[in-house]
Amino acid sequence: MLLLYYHLGQTLQTDPSFLLWNAFGLIAFLFFVLFYADRRLKKRYITPLQEIKQVLDDFDAE
Repeated sequence: MLLLYYHLGQTLQTDPSFLLWNAFGLIAFLFFVLFYADRRLKKRYITPLQEIKQVLDDFDAE
């Protein structure tokens, strides 16, 4: 696989869509990573932050 990048000129002559598919794969990978990271952060921190907010709101109510 790395040889395809090393001989990029030859690769583009034999497979012109090589860079297009690589760009598509990179975009799909980045989308997945960002989506997964967002879900993990929300799952880990939203519940404790909501509990802290509830406690602070209870202090304000008194």
